[in-house]
Amino acid sequence: MNWKGKDWKRDLDVLARRVTRRLPNIWSVGLVLPGTGGVPSFSQPLLQPGRDPISHLSLAADPFFISSRDQVFLYFEGIERGSSLGQIFLAVLNPDGKIHLEGPIISPGVHCSFPFVFRDSQTLTYGMIPETSEAGEVRLYTSSAPGGPWKLKETLVSGHPFSDTVMVNCRGQRILVSEISGGSNDQRAIVSMDESGRFSSVEVFKLGPGRSRMAGRIVDIRDDVNTNPISLLTQDCSTTYGHSIRVEQLDWDGGPIDESMFKEPLTLLEPNLCRWFRAKTHSADLRLTEQGVVGVFDGKGPPVLAAELCQKSTVAEFVELACTSSADGIPTRG
Repeated sequence: MNWKGKDWKRDLDVLARRVTRRLPNIWSVGLVLPGTGGVPSFSQPLLQPGRDPISHLSLAADPFFISSRDQVFLYFEGIERGSSLGQIFLAVLNPDGKIHLEGPIISPGVHCSFPFVFRDSQTLTYGMIPETSEAGEVRLYTSSAPGGPWKLKETLVSGHPFSDTVMVNCRGQRILVSEISGGSNDQRAIVSMDESGRFSSVEVFKLGPGRSRMAGRIVDIRDDVNTNPISLLTQDCSTTYGHSIRVEQLDWDGGPIDESMFKEPLTLLEPNLCRWFRAKTHSADLRLTEQGVVGVFDGKGPPVLAAELCQKSTVAEFVELACTSSADGIPTRG
């Protein structure tokens, strides 16, 4: 490198890039925006540990979002440096592209991740079902506003170590879809409501490690009433945890569920589309809109330079699209 020549700034940038490529892979969060020709566009990292506004974290993963007025509220699992305990943090994305970090907003004393968040159209409140499998419980937290405060309302399921729970709805019937923790990622659990409205009936389906674990959420908001099968995002853990994200159809009509209703999944997102998440990806929250796909996702790979992080203009574009394509957040059919 010619440190004395006029290209020293370029040479320094090349050196910095080489150094970052040799750093350990980390989990970060990025944005999904409509691309050209219907192909989604994946942003540079929005939230990267070691960089503002999460310089104090060593991990950022499992992102979910919900929009309100002109802001996007992005919830994610964060682990503070020197700790191994997951907690839920909130990044508020503003229309000018600025990011405001809050949290931890939920820290129950056990590992907490996968903050499945939704707006309850019946009560006009917000709900969140984060993973607390270490406690052997599925818990519901609620808030009157997306910014919190969040309070534990009730335990939906106890005595079961369920991971990465999502809620889906069909003709007024809600179920919880989870994966049983502590095994080989090959068993999916379905929890149905009884006549009193409590989640009590547990069914287990051994679907294999390539599809049993949930990988976030996908909501089709192109129609007022969606009559298509419900789409589920699942993890492919057949070879390694976080190998890829797949999409699977649940052809459920609101009645009893059997294994034939889970259709064979197709690969949706692989960890080789961008350098910064070339190692793994395991969670996304997506909206199918008339403009294309809008959402957030996580990935594991080498850190990028501060100048390579997601630009404010990209954040502002995402906020505008997300706020004009709002959804309650519960995948629904009928």
